[in-house]
Amino acid sequence: MDVSVLKIFALFLIGIALFAAGLCLDTPQSFASGGDAPWCIINDEGDLHCYYASSQACLTEIAGGNRGFCTQNPAGGAAASAPSQQAAPRRRK
Repeated sequence: MDVSVLKIFALFLIGIALFAAGLCLDTPQSFASGGDAPWCIINDEGDLHCYYASSQACLTEIAGGNRGFCTQNPAGGAAASAPSQQAAPRRRK
């Protein structure tokens, strides 16, 4: 075989290996579908659409005709990780 044919064949194999490695990389479902809000709609195909700041906003979207159901974002979500407000401690008399 000619040396140039071997080089082309080697580059072809490297290209296939890189393509296969790229297919093996896994992306979390919430990032693949978009959105990082704390509430998501899971549609009939199982895709997450995480664009809702509250469960009420998610339920309103479902009531408006969007098929699926609401669930909390399994990746956490930006608003879900925000610190909660705590009531000030009461003084004893």
